[in-house]
Amino acid sequence: MSLPLGLAACLAAATPTAAARPADSVIEQGGAVVLQERGGRDCALTEAQGFVDPALSHDGKTVAAIKVERAGEPQTGEARSALWLIDVQTGAARELVASAPAEDLRRNLAAMWQPEFALDGKGLYVGADAWTTSSAIHRVDLPSGAHRFVTDGEKLGVVPRGKYAGYLLVQKHKYRGAPKFGSYNPVYLVRPDGKWSRLIPGSDKDDGETSVDVWLKRNAG
Repeated sequence: MSLPLGLAACLAAATPTAAARPADSVIEQGGAVVLQERGGRDCALTEAQGFVDPALSHDGKTVAAIKVERAGEPQTGEARSALWLIDVQTGAARELVASAPAEDLRRNLAAMWQPEFALDGKGLYVGADAWTTSSAIHRVDLPSGAHRFVTDGEKLGVVPRGKYAGYLLVQKHKYRGAPKFGSYNPVYLVRPDGKWSRLIPGSDKDDGETSVDVWLKRNAG
């Protein structure tokens, strides 16, 4: 398979050292995945093929991205997307997890978004369409593509360092009982296998975002 024209031009113009250096960051531009600061320039890693939400692996050698196959709001069941892996050095791309609708919402992978590599380098996490008021988070193993449900909620990120390095920060949709009632969106620290979680103190209050920032500075600063 030939290199995308943008990537081929960048590699041809780069010095040998720059050409071998992992990418510093990736972005999406018009449905293409673009490397940034590779040899001092931006390079299109793929053609415009409906890619969104690119994420760079910790070693800078691999990009995970979502390929939109059918647009639509996930909660309506209309959206379809797949998870792809792209090699930074060669531009070689392959589908890792195909769009897979399922009646069991813990297994539904019809529409996915926001992949993020696990710190151990052996997998990544992805959000997926599930319940009306909540998404699902799945872990996808590398390189097999085997996947499993971790927890409900919206993934805010992977804790980068400290005692809880590799754990997930997950925002969940909850409902208050009497006498207050109403809904709220606290943030939980969730173990990578989803079998343990605890509330981030104060995240169930009105200033929840501030509480999460304070927790991160204390535990992952």
